[in-house]
Amino acid sequence: MAAIFDISKRRNGKDARDSENLNNLLKRAHHLIENSSLPGGPILKVSSKEDFIRKLEKGISQEILQKKMIGRGLFVCGIYVPKVIARYLSTSPKSWAAVDYLQCKNETEEGSSLQQGADVCFLICCLFPKRGNWRLMKISYYQKVGVSFYYRFYQQTGKEVGYHMSDNFDQIVGLTNQSINSL
Repeated sequence: MAAIFDISKRRNGKDARDSENLNNLLKRAHHLIENSSLPGGPILKVSSKEDFIRKLEKGISQEILQKKMIGRGLFVCGIYVPKVIARYLSTSPKSWAAVDYLQCKNETEEGSSLQQGADVCFLICCLFPKRGNWRLMKISYYQKVGVSFYYRFYQQTGKEVGYHMSDNFDQIVGLTNQSINSL
């Protein structure tokens, strides 16, 4: 890979707390792709949850770079979603109904609840799209609710990942899906 130039620009308030710029995210993606300790092959060998997260993050980074969709937001999402998927490898969410996550007692709990609800919508759209068209719901419902929940989570907590997940929801669903299929 040739030289990586820092082309990031500071956005008003969106990345004030995050020190990672596009240049650092590109370096991270390049390191994941070039790291020889992550062998590629037809069989997925995962020794730990951390190994799964790294392999999925590598796959998403490769998809972003191959499709020339380079942007800070997609890389931030590409770091976040493997952790979301890994969290639910051995457990199930408290509910698969997105509306259940709107019921909360206080602002602190609301932010966490909105994030969990958005993550469930992401999982349904990315991993279980046929389940999303079950009953009277359509997958487009989960897409809209997921985008809305992530944005409300961002507004409530100021956590940048909520903004980027809401802004790039459809793209990161596609990139993650392609990356999982290539594992």
